[in-house]
Amino acid sequence: MFELSSTQESLLVALLVASRNEDEGRLQRTMAALGADAAALKAAILVLLSRRMHAKALARREATAGGGDGEKRIPRLGLAYAHALSPDVVEGVLFLVPFYGCWKDLAVMGEVFHAAGNDRGVALVCALFATQLRRDDALVAAGALPSNAAKFAPHGGRRRGSRKRKVLKETPERLAAKALASGVATCLFPPENDELSSGSSSPPLLGRRQEKYRKLRSKLNATLTDAGHLVEPLLCAKERGRIDFAAAPKRSLEIYEKTLKKDPALRKKWMRVAPKADTAVAGIDDLKKGADAALTT
Repeated sequence: MFELSSTQESLLVALLVASRNEDEGRLQRTMAALGADAAALKAAILVLLSRRMHAKALARREATAGGGDGEKRIPRLGLAYAHALSPDVVEGVLFLVPFYGCWKDLAVMGEVFHAAGNDRGVALVCALFATQLRRDDALVAAGALPSNAAKFAPHGGRRRGSRKRKVLKETPERLAAKALASGVATCLFPPENDELSSGSSSPPLLGRRQEKYRKLRSKLNATLTDAGHLVEPLLCAKERGRIDFAAAPKRSLEIYEKTLKKDPALRKKWMRVAPKADTAVAGIDDLKKGADAALTT
């Protein structure tokens, strides 16, 4: 375990109790002060992960003061600042991010790496998504449920409507998503598996990998939908009665709360399940036990 000075401990406490509307400049200065020492930066990452776990637990409640999207802001910004200070340290804990938060957090970190020009970080994010999607594919083949990695896996855009659909503006976020999606597809379906490996970077073969990736995501998401874990597809199919309130993403339930509660049967189900959906927040000792080996250099 690490030993910290009283000043560093005070900064960590400030990071732990910071408001979700904390000024970005102040947060950046706090991370910069902690980043001057490798051990303090590692401790700061633990604090950020513990905050993310707490936000995850808050999101499982029907209505909680202080919950919501704002609770994700501090951990995500803090990890981005930590990456600017020491990419190696952040890259070393990437595999913990989905466990303490969600796969969306890992996708966000991929965008941070892409914006910073950190190709190694982008490759690590893509590899983590690809590894989990392979595991999920095997789980589905065995008749089990996959994780929700496919729901948040990077993709280049939705394929809806006519071929003459409006061309979307290539924003930095969209460009990052397309680059990450291409990276995940390449990890899942490596060039050496192509029939013509010598031309594996050609547009036709690259497009073929992207198509396989899209079909894999679609299959895994369909499995989650059939189990009642994804809210939006079931609402679109007018099968809201199949939604599993205890397993569906809590943010999605929050977004569609009014719509769902209009149905008397679903309202009763909501009120019965919501109080049981809360989970305990892991203590800092548990966080250290789970992450200390990965953080030790």
